[in-house]
Amino acid sequence: MQKNVSASIEYAISAAVIIACIGVSHITGSGSFSPFFFDWGGYYNQGLIDAAEWKANRFRLI
Repeated sequence: MQKNVSASIEYAISAAVIIACIGVSHITGSGSFSPFFFDWGGYYNQGLIDAAEWKANRFRLI
């Protein structure tokens, strides 16, 4: 019986990428600059964008 080794390697690589992303998220924290994740709610509360722009982008992560 032959075991599929490539599937195990793919799971290990996926787990490593997820752990690295979580680590970067904890290092950067929520108060620092994060260029790929916009705080649309914060922009609306500060008056930088209007309600239409907030509504159009509220679920957009990137």
